[in-house]
Amino acid sequence: MVRLLKELLLMRHAKSSWSSANLSDHQRPLNPRGRRDAPKMARVIERENIVPDLILTSSAARARSTAELVREIIHPDIELQIVDEFYAAPPLVYIQTLCQLSNQYERLLVVGHNPGLEELVHELSGEWHEMPTAAIAHFMFAISEWAELTTNSNKNRLQHIWRPKECD
Repeated sequence: MVRLLKELLLMRHAKSSWSSANLSDHQRPLNPRGRRDAPKMARVIERENIVPDLILTSSAARARSTAELVREIIHPDIELQIVDEFYAAPPLVYIQTLCQLSNQYERLLVVGHNPGLEELVHELSGEWHEMPTAAIAHFMFAISEWAELTTNSNKNRLQHIWRPKECD
């Protein structure tokens, strides 16, 4: 039996606000539901004992805020890196970025956007899953180095998907 060595949490940013027409899409903040859902999902991460070693987030305001709210709950000292390329990224951008990471990180949390994040879940699992705002997909990989990460579903195991409405 192959030991699963690396873990990835893919989280879609929490619900954002459309109330300010003068803000660009990149600047949109979280709305009240988003500010409630991000901490709720952080508590799922804690409860499931899957706290990441590193958080990578899109540079969009709503993604950064989601990542920061999650980090405040699970562990304020977790390293958080902003990845400009994650904004409106296709799956390949996420994979290329992850493949360049240090192997010191065993478990990662990536906060990003649809449709790319949902497509990434599909490519990694071979299955289509809805990723509403603040949803988290948990993957385990039979790899020892991030550079080995591929969409080969024989090495990837989707453990679970949590959605805010199911976590009340």
